[in-house]
Amino acid sequence: ILTKEKELGKLEEVNLKNKISLLRKESEVLESEKKVKEVELLAKNKQQNLLASGLAIAAIALSFMIFLANKTRKQKKLITLKNISLTSLSETLSASNNQLESSIQEIENQKSIIQEKNIQIVESISYAQRIQDSFLVSEQVLSGLFQNAFVLFKPKDIVSGDFYFAKQINKKLYFAIGDSTGHGVPGSMISIIGLNELNHIIDSDNRSLSDMLTELNYSIYGLLNSKSNRIGSDGIDLMLMEIDLENRKIKLAGARGMATVVLENTFIDIKGDRTSIGEIHDHHFVYTEHTFDYQKGDFIYLYTDGFYDQIGGEKHKKIGSIKFKSLLNDINKMEITEQKRYLENYFVQWQCNNKQLDDIAVVALQLL
Repeated sequence: ILTKEKELGKLEEVNLKNKISLLRKESEVLESEKKVKEVELLAKNKQQNLLASGLAIAAIALSFMIFLANKTRKQKKLITLKNISLTSLSETLSASNNQLESSIQEIENQKSIIQEKNIQIVESISYAQRIQDSFLVSEQVLSGLFQNAFVLFKPKDIVSGDFYFAKQINKKLYFAIGDSTGHGVPGSMISIIGLNELNHIIDSDNRSLSDMLTELNYSIYGLLNSKSNRIGSDGIDLMLMEIDLENRKIKLAGARGMATVVLENTFIDIKGDRTSIGEIHDHHFVYTEHTFDYQKGDFIYLYTDGFYDQIGGEKHKKIGSIKFKSLLNDINKMEITEQKRYLENYFVQWQCNNKQLDDIAVVALQLL
């Protein structure tokens, strides 16, 4: 009996162990099932999250596509409007271009006409220059009347308002240099009038220079500034000289004219009365005469203001009358051709790139 009870106890113990083992296994199974469910739940959550993310991305993509579609539609509409505007602008530009081409052609035609007119005008003025030159005494003729002579003559505009005049009557030589109002064509016309009147007035050797200038003044005033034919305050600045070859005397009288007499190395500046020829209507105005004795080889320089009124130099100023008279002193002992060349070179260097401002006339006469 005891043996059976022991065996029975052992069986119960084994059974209990089996039950405990079974319970453990069931617990392990339950734990495994729990973990599997957790994994499945996690996977399901991830799947749901992925699905939600996909749906969100799809929604964003759809919204972006709708935005792009709307933007593209607006851009197409804007492009269409711009194309219409560009087409209109192109048509306007085309019309403007046609009008511009027409205007350019018209300008070219006008330019051609103007160029042709300019050629005709220059040809006419050049012909007028030849006419004016025929009234002026050549340097060669002056060299025949005096021991030596040079003429520095530079019109500003082809023809000149400056002029010079020489005439011999018996034993007397007459010389005049004048500066008419203005330059170019108007000045040249006045100079021709002055030359013509001088030629008529200096008709004998028994009249004083003062009388000749007074008559010239009255005559020029009547021609240019009379009440019935007034063309402005026009006239001539003039220096008139008489050389008495027999008695070796020089007389000068001026109407705002200028001259420098060199007598045995002594420089004497002569200024005319401050009344231009043609300035006043006075038949009795008396011009001052200046008289000098001279020797063979003495010099007389007669000039207008064009040379020393020229702007130039480093300081962009006028040469000035003082400097000009200093130049005459510098050249006086040179040969006559060197004197002229020196003055020409000095003027060109001084003027440099500046425009010539006035007509220029400088005449040197060496007495016999």
